[in-house]
Amino acid sequence: VGLYGVIANVVAERRTEIGIRMALGVRVAEIGRWVVGQSLALAAAGVAIGAGLSLAATRILESFLFNVNPLDPVVFVIAIGTLLIVAGAASLAPARRAARVDPVEALRN
Repeated sequence: VGLYGVIANVVAERRTEIGIRMALGVRVAEIGRWVVGQSLALAAAGVAIGAGLSLAATRILESFLFNVNPLDPVVFVIAIGTLLIVAGAASLAPARRAARVDPVEALRN
């Protein structure tokens, strides 16, 4: 929800820029890829920071775990994959909204 809000706000703020790009000939699919790529880059940065912090926290939390490996790579890969899939899904609605920007209206504003 937070990532969706941030990406939706970025699309709203850059409406004029998107309109100019579309007026200059950028395809609708490229605008959508740009928005999704931006959100995935933001999510990847968050995943990198979170993975680093979680690896550091495993030493502290290891005493609370019973018969569980705190550095289980399968769990880390599944968690990272899930977060990136959710980030991609959260960016689809703002990407569609960005692709529907009318260049003439955006340039008038």
